[in-house]
Amino acid sequence: MNLKIRRTFKCVSTVVMAAMVPAFLLSACSGSSGNAIGTSSTSPASADASVSKPTELSLWIPLTADFKGKNYNEKPSFQKMEKETNVHINFEHVSDADVENLFNLLMASGDLPDMIYYYNWDAQATKYGNSGALLPLEDLIREKAPNLERVLNENPEIRGQITSPEGHIYYIPNMALDSTLLVQMFPQVRQDWLDKLGLEAPKTTDDWYTVLKAFRERDANGNGKADESPFVSIGLDSGMNGASGAAGLFAPAFGIEFGFFCGRRKSQVRSVRSAIQGFDGLHAQAGCRKSAGYVT
Repeated sequence: MNLKIRRTFKCVSTVVMAAMVPAFLLSACSGSSGNAIGTSSTSPASADASVSKPTELSLWIPLTADFKGKNYNEKPSFQKMEKETNVHINFEHVSDADVENLFNLLMASGDLPDMIYYYNWDAQATKYGNSGALLPLEDLIREKAPNLERVLNENPEIRGQITSPEGHIYYIPNMALDSTLLVQMFPQVRQDWLDKLGLEAPKTTDDWYTVLKAFRERDANGNGKADESPFVSIGLDSGMNGASGAAGLFAPAFGIEFGFFCGRRKSQVRSVRSAIQGFDGLHAQAGCRKSAGYVT
């Protein structure tokens, strides 16, 4: 398969960005020209953003339906990462509804971005790596990504799963080794509302009950109206079996882990019942309401 590979991508920045945003697969590259930041042994995170032009990388990534904006650069989290790393991502968004066909068209075109986010790299990486489209990452991981290297050393079964038969690693997986470390999936609270009402950040389910109730009853937004929505969530559809929904955010407090399976053991049933009752209490007593598929 004859693919046209972009040669302007900087390998040092590849590793930095791959470690920062999981499950990216990286296009083949060479660091022989261009911005000195990319070819230096110093990572972008250590560069002085006030005097150095940001390294720019392109990323092909589906735009999921739960994101209401037009570009991920609108997200405060990506803005923060850009500031911390001095790396700017030029997102190439595609529809999440037809991602497999769009991925196949991308790879067939031979005009590849610097990074590609795709859910099925475990089945595709070896094919495109052997064709020369993808950069082997094992040496760069060892040299430039010590935290990822440590995780792979501590979990050899993961290294085995992402290593091709020829011994190469072509992609960075999205790893959930411990459900308590799913840093993307956590409740967020408005600090300005906490400050206005003299409240501490909630740490327990009882704290959340107190905070949400105060948001509803004590005019947290300061407009003199009882119109606050104390709680907003993607929904309850996958909440108890995943970390994205409302119940899933609080279920671990009741012993329900991410991706749990409820069998017939009484202890499992009690845990699930407690989680549902606990969340129902938050939902009802904190004045939440369900509207248009969202819990607010």
